[in-house]
Amino acid sequence: MSSQKTRYAVFKQLEGKANEEEIVLLPGESLSVGRGEAADYVIGDSRLSRVHFRLDYHEFKLTCRITDLKSRNGILVNERKIDHAFLTEGDKIRVGREVYAFCWRDDNEFDDLEGETEVVSNLIFCEHCGASVGPISVRKGAAKTKDGSYLCADCSLILNVGSKSFGNFTIQEKLGQGKAGLVYKALDQEERRVVALKVMRPGPDVKDRHILRFLQEAATITKLRHPNIIEVYGAQRYPNGYFLVLEYFEGDDLAERVRWAGPMNLDLLTRIGIQVSSAVSFAGKAKIVHRDIKPANILFNTSKKLAKLSDFGLARQIKTTRRRITREGEGLGTPTYMPPEQMRHARDADHRADIYSVGASLFHLATGRLPITATSYQEFVSQLLNQDAPLITDLRPEAPASLAQAIGKCMQKKAEDRYQDASELEIDLRAVRKELGLSEID
Repeated sequence: MSSQKTRYAVFKQLEGKANEEEIVLLPGESLSVGRGEAADYVIGDSRLSRVHFRLDYHEFKLTCRITDLKSRNGILVNERKIDHAFLTEGDKIRVGREVYAFCWRDDNEFDDLEGETEVVSNLIFCEHCGASVGPISVRKGAAKTKDGSYLCADCSLILNVGSKSFGNFTIQEKLGQGKAGLVYKALDQEERRVVALKVMRPGPDVKDRHILRFLQEAATITKLRHPNIIEVYGAQRYPNGYFLVLEYFEGDDLAERVRWAGPMNLDLLTRIGIQVSSAVSFAGKAKIVHRDIKPANILFNTSKKLAKLSDFGLARQIKTTRRRITREGEGLGTPTYMPPEQMRHARDADHRADIYSVGASLFHLATGRLPITATSYQEFVSQLLNQDAPLITDLRPEAPASLAQAIGKCMQKKAEDRYQDASELEIDLRAVRKELGLSEID
């Protein structure tokens, strides 16, 4: 073990509601903070946004940066509002009711945590997912395996310490994580096939309604069999919760793709649009609404030129039910791609809400920017309810007017003004391809 000392970035709490007196980061660690379950570090302060800010400790530059994640009430560093700042010794950070003092601390000054949570002097990585294992991860449940390596808090929830097995599945790698779930690539020992496991993350922040929605996802999408929808094989229970067994599909999520590659060429854009429209039409005929269609939930395999719609975690069947999971006025989904009626009352959204979301997703993929850009939540809601998104031809003049009109029709404010079935969008996108001289798609 190297004798080089580790320098910790420490946020010592002076005032507020946080459960910990300190937030401690190792070099290379990043941490999102807020009051919602999507944050890595949750503070029960109503003045914080759900994901309020992020801390990044640069491993090589040995600098610590704080970034406001478009929060409602902002961040003050030394009583000045900032979008981001590199912190120096003694800086005072105020977020909501929380006040922290920032300082640097090395090994000699760091108090050891008890037992398994002792702080190690070198940066350690989870043997499964590669995430850094530092003091925050240790406090959240990271564990040492029998051979002395570490599992991060997420992986240690799923795997027995020292084992790579999870029931009848052998975990191969971590694929990602969401608000309440983790996704792993695994080998199904019984069926002898590679699958994806979506595992409900247990813990105090997982409410009954999350479990209900998770089970609802299983019950809903096991009924869907379509070449452009990720297949769900079933749901199972484990001691700490539930998990879904899904088709493993190797592909990039389109949000990530547009982030690194920019706007999509018209061949791929229309091809993906046709495939997703076909999936949405199929789901609509089965009386199922996805309610969270967005580029991040569309996977695309470049070699196969195949797109698949994933993550029906917010899906529901269109029928009257005595037990409602969505609360009054609760606009489930991702707001940027959400139609006005879903923002108002998610439970009232029908298949035409998904058509809006397909249009908003295609807008993003075609232009590289979001259909609504706002600097505050109030401005966002005002634009969503009252202002049409620009035509894609305003931002991308070489695109045909017919494509701009098709995307614009998807995103009409009133559901009755949109396509009434996604198959109509599919027909128009096929006509666009013919206009552009592109090949037909089976």
